[in-house]
Amino acid sequence: MSEKTFYYQETMKFSCEKDEDVKVIRVIRTKLAEIGEGTEKDPRRKIEQYYSMSGELLWENDSYKKSRKRKKKS
Repeated sequence: MSEKTFYYQETMKFSCEKDEDVKVIRVIRTKLAEIGEGTEKDPRRKIEQYYSMSGELLWENDSYKKSRKRKKKS
């Protein structure tokens, strides 16, 4: 494995098998106004979504869902 360091807004270090396993890509980030029903189980909240340049949803950051997963593991 080789260690790579990238400098783009912040420094990142990670290991990978081959140099060609690493690629810097462009994505589109959106911050949605609000989602959720406004209930205790599904409160209103803002999330970020990340799309490819062709418009495909890649992932989303929902801090409420992340915090619920952490609580379940504890």
